[in-house]
Amino acid sequence: MSAVKLCEHLAPVLVHELARGNVVKEIHENAFTNAVVVIDLEKTMDVNQANILVKKLNFVSYFETSDYHFELQRGYFCEHCKHALAGPK
Repeated sequence: MSAVKLCEHLAPVLVHELARGNVVKEIHENAFTNAVVVIDLEKTMDVNQANILVKKLNFVSYFETSDYHFELQRGYFCEHCKHALAGPK
């Protein structure tokens, strides 16, 4: 696994997730999305806390995938940095 740093806008969400016992499952760089970095977590994210942490950042959006051909996920995408943090639904 490469040493990729998540953008400063999503980093507080990742810190919270790691503190509650979640772990990084995979890191994708320049892969199959418009994000340059995607960090996938093993467990479902604490969306309530994440919403608080990114509340004032109008360039960070919440997303949920619904294509059953891929792993169903939910997470956050930063439009400024093109980074994403996601976990299973």
